[in-house]
Amino acid sequence: MEDHPRVKNAATPGQVNWARRKDRRVEVERKALVGQQLATPPGRRFVWEELARHGIFESITVQSSMIYALSGRRDAGLELLAEVQAFPELYLQMQAEAMQRKAHDDHEAAANQQEHQRVEP
Repeated sequence: MEDHPRVKNAATPGQVNWARRKDRRVEVERKALVGQQLATPPGRRFVWEELARHGIFESITVQSSMIYALSGRRDAGLELLAEVQAFPELYLQMQAEAMQRKAHDDHEAAANQQEHQRVEP
């Protein structure tokens, strides 16, 4: 994101119109980038992991000193989630793939635990 104003003089209609067009172009490009990520299995995995990393699947009920940091992190994740949900079919596919990975990982962990229990006296 840019951290400087797009318009130097808001009273100049030409500058305001240019800024609106620029904002719209950035928005369209961003949506296209999100769609490109969701179009591939590795991209969907990356986006899902980013959502998880930003804590959208977790509660932020913690000590008061941590609330603000976790809330900000979660807000960023919720913004990404809103962008992703513009592609409902791909969002559902991403979610299903994540659930399959978790089931596979859980199965492997259980098998590993059973194997170690048999080996130990």
